[in-house]
Amino acid sequence: MRRIYNWLSSRRLNVILTASAAAYSVLLVIWATMSPPNIVYGIGSSLPFKIVLALYIINNLLCLLQQAKVSIAACRVVVPSMDDVIGRSHFRSSTAFRPSDRALISARQVLVRRGFRVSAEAGSGRFSVVRGRLTPIATILFHAALFLLPLGIIVGSMINVKAQMVLAEGESFRGTAAEYTLVTPKDRVDQLPPIDFRVEKVRPRFWSKTLLFTDLYADIVTPADNPTASHTVRLNVPWKPAIDTYVSLVGLGYAPRYSLEVAGEGVVEDGFVKLTTFPPGARDSFTTSAGNYTIDMAVLPDARKAGGKLVNKTLDLRRPAYDVEVTAGERKVFKGTVLTSEKIELTPSLTLSFPEIRYWGQFRVVRAGGVPFIWLGFWLATIAVIWRAFWYQKRLDILVDDEGRIIAAGKADYYKILNEQRFLDLLELAFDTPFERRVP
Repeated sequence: MRRIYNWLSSRRLNVILTASAAAYSVLLVIWATMSPPNIVYGIGSSLPFKIVLALYIINNLLCLLQQAKVSIAACRVVVPSMDDVIGRSHFRSSTAFRPSDRALISARQVLVRRGFRVSAEAGSGRFSVVRGRLTPIATILFHAALFLLPLGIIVGSMINVKAQMVLAEGESFRGTAAEYTLVTPKDRVDQLPPIDFRVEKVRPRFWSKTLLFTDLYADIVTPADNPTASHTVRLNVPWKPAIDTYVSLVGLGYAPRYSLEVAGEGVVEDGFVKLTTFPPGARDSFTTSAGNYTIDMAVLPDARKAGGKLVNKTLDLRRPAYDVEVTAGERKVFKGTVLTSEKIELTPSLTLSFPEIRYWGQFRVVRAGGVPFIWLGFWLATIAVIWRAFWYQKRLDILVDDEGRIIAAGKADYYKILNEQRFLDLLELAFDTPFERRVP
């Protein structure tokens, strides 16, 4: 049993598991570029990955418990013995100077002013000074961070969910399951966070006349009915309604408004249709209720007349026109290009027009339940590394031997050669006498 415990808490296992998890994550990234999301999700939640993460958590938890004892003990400042001075130091020095009690007290005061903490045994001529006394706690924080990272991955694999919806300018979203066009995985639709907003504006910006986005953003307000806040959702800057929820804008298209009007009766059918007619030249179709007409169309966002024909000049939505083909069953009713102000005569009494057009945006909602754990682990690890590297522990053990001489031993967690000279300078400053360096 002890052998199993030692294996589970070993550094070798930690290295193996870390390398395995990293390799598995790299493979997932590669698979994500070639496979559908549901396939990648299945691979990422497979049994081998779960076993690696479970062992990783157990290993880091055991390492954390072991390191906690060592680190807490290293924070204690105890009075040194001769064995301590000889056994745990990489720097030793002595002087023939025989200090008085007053000189020892003065030396301790100098060391305190230099940021050291002093523990002394009265009348014994023995004391220790430590700078960065609590730095070993950084090691505990680092192991805690390593514990939080796989924990965040496991929590995420249990509750993570992605969804998409398409919303036109002026449209509200209430967060109901029916409003989403895609949910991955499907059985987690109930775990999607409550979101309530209205899309005010969707705007793309292009590089010159090319299909290259320099910006794509949507202005939204929350909540939809009585807005109290406004947000901007960009292509690469999501809106975060909660600590584990991200709403991003990942696509756009055109939503023209069509109107069917009967002479003498007025408008009989009117509404916006979200078409996949972006980029310009792409075609999509819809069917009307009145008359059962099929309307196949392409959008020309910036139409100009050239050679007697309407042609598109740029990608910006400035002077929209529509390349329309209307059919009723097998019968072709109309084919041509019309402007926003023009009407198409379907029958002597029925006309079709496109009086308005708006952008629609494709929004993606991601609930990443493990992200708070991962971010906390990342910042804990960062703090621990900086703390350990720059405020590392330095210790000086000082005692007066039977002959009245001062013997000092120093130990630093890092930069040992550099600190040997610093220890020597510190001793000479504290006791105002030269010291002789000795190699232990």
